[in-house]
Amino acid sequence: MAHVTSVMRREQLADTVAAQQELVLRTIRSLLDDGLMKIGDILGASDERVVPWDLSIDAAMERLRDLFVGHYDEPTLWDLAVWLQLTPDGEKLAESLPDG
Repeated sequence: MAHVTSVMRREQLADTVAAQQELVLRTIRSLLDDGLMKIGDILGASDERVVPWDLSIDAAMERLRDLFVGHYDEPTLWDLAVWLQLTPDGEKLAESLPDG
């Protein structure tokens, strides 16, 4: 999530914190719904493998909202505790994009 929020700020994709949070949540939800990304924890000290949360998408989004919105002023609870990774379908789609 640290990378997601840094891109959001750098690219100025939303004007307020609330708008940033909603954009992030909508985008992540869409990618999860489409099977293009997984959300979870990092296995060990490596950032190469995300172990998906054993939750439904609705429950995962509720957990993310609680951490990212409910504790936004406490980034240590979410910035390096929530990890995102493209699925093989997500990687194929990303590679097909012009800047992929």
